[in-house]
Amino acid sequence: MNRRRIFLVLSGLGVAATVWPWKLSAAESGPPGATVESVVAVARGLSPELAAARLDADAASYKAGAAGVLDDPTLTFQAWDVNGRGVGQRWVGVEQQFRLWGKLDLERSAATAEAEAARHLSDAAESDLIARVKAVYAQYCATRRAVELAASLRARVDESLALLRLKYGPTAVE
Repeated sequence: MNRRRIFLVLSGLGVAATVWPWKLSAAESGPPGATVESVVAVARGLSPELAAARLDADAASYKAGAAGVLDDPTLTFQAWDVNGRGVGQRWVGVEQQFRLWGKLDLERSAATAEAEAARHLSDAAESDLIARVKAVYAQYCATRRAVELAASLRARVDESLALLRLKYGPTAVE
């Protein structure tokens, strides 16, 4: 194969790996949808709500890592009384803000609490998704079973009708 074809095959595999983010375990050997676990795995991989909740939790945890740190110092350069002959006064300074007693620890603990809350919201979003998927899957299974029972009943009614036509004639049973 030439290089272009190899590149296309490898890029196709990369796209397939990103489009198919869920992985089925060895116990789930059937196609997606054969078991409720495979449907939950597909829903986890494709849910934008769950992905957004996870990203929010990650962002909050990164904010917690940076909380409680002093701001960077600032360098200030100012010039006054600028006239035609040059600058009359110059001032160079460095400024640093310091927070008073316990403020850094308070910021750090607040950010940690926000990160924990975001993680719990992410877990709640995942639990809600799983509950909705399982409820819909149960309805699907119940509907599928009802359709199978209806088809079985129709077959039995057709058999009974055929037997009645044999016994009483084709015009007697209509």
